[in-house]
Amino acid sequence: MTFKFLLPLAAVSMLALAACDSSTPSSNAPTSANSPAAAAPVSLDDTMKALQDAAAGMSPGDKAAAVSEARKASEEVARSQGLSDELIKQAGDAAESAVKKALGVE
Repeated sequence: MTFKFLLPLAAVSMLALAACDSSTPSSNAPTSANSPAAAAPVSLDDTMKALQDAAAGMSPGDKAAAVSEARKASEEVARSQGLSDELIKQAGDAAESAVKKALGVE
């Protein structure tokens, strides 16, 4: 259950970080008409594909920052839910693993 909650959180974190990268303009950057906020992906597979597409233009440093931010965010959410330290660690591990997979960092 925690993983199903954290994966979308990680996806949103990744998309936000990818959108914030202003160092290199990308020709495949989403416009307001086709941005994730305008039309949410239909399935988890679509979300993962969108993350992988966004990751193609990210530097290794940006990817490392995204992994770190996703882990931090998921741990904070777990902590705010009053979960045990072990479950908080598991939430961070799950988010980190999902983001690494989506970015192709492993």
